[in-house]
Amino acid sequence: YFEIDDELSIKWFEKAANKGNIEAIDILGYYWQCCGENSKAFNCFLKMAEAGYRNYQFIVGEHYISDDYEKAIYWLEKADNNNLDYHSDYNPNPNDERFQNRTFFSEYYENRDGNISGFLASVYLDKIKKDHNKELLQNIFSVLLKSARRGHKASQLSVAKMYEFGIGVEEDYNEAERWYLNILYNSYVEDENNDLVGMEYSSINLGLELGRFYVKWGKIYKAINIYE
Repeated sequence: YFEIDDELSIKWFEKAANKGNIEAIDILGYYWQCCGENSKAFNCFLKMAEAGYRNYQFIVGEHYISDDYEKAIYWLEKADNNNLDYHSDYNPNPNDERFQNRTFFSEYYENRDGNISGFLASVYLDKIKKDHNKELLQNIFSVLLKSARRGHKASQLSVAKMYEFGIGVEEDYNEAERWYLNILYNSYVEDENNDLVGMEYSSINLGLELGRFYVKWGKIYKAINIYE
């Protein structure tokens, strides 16, 4: 490799990219993004998404949210059903401070398997608010269930509530109880290990939530056991 520091270098990378060289497309996308050439960068990201790479499919989907929900959902659904990422450590110009953060995608992918589904669910929900399309509730439940099975806490709690209230799925108190117990058990483990968890997902708050559910269900003896 050589540094991208002149027009000739860029032309060679563009020639490789035009022939479908994935690494060249990736490098150019990063280069243009760091240079503030967002339109050129997005064109590269779109090519990477079309080539089947999940991290780029997510970024393209996120890009479209502001002006085209259908395209946003199309790419986010692809990302949610994909497990192929593309990562490169290549830095086009290590001497230029603009290019010091080669891992700029990483912030999107902390616990990414759960978060893509959760993010897609939030897009569905926003679309429902805009055009009152209630049929999307089933889509929301589907992606949240996938996220919940991967261990994402917010999704697990949402799935429990959706089963409890029959939102996007047939009301099922047994399934609701299973998900409430699952996230409560995991929160106990994290509390004992002194892991950092948000107050919403602490064992105390989740216990109160499960107790409320048992009272509503008429399982008073279970609620008493939880509160004790």
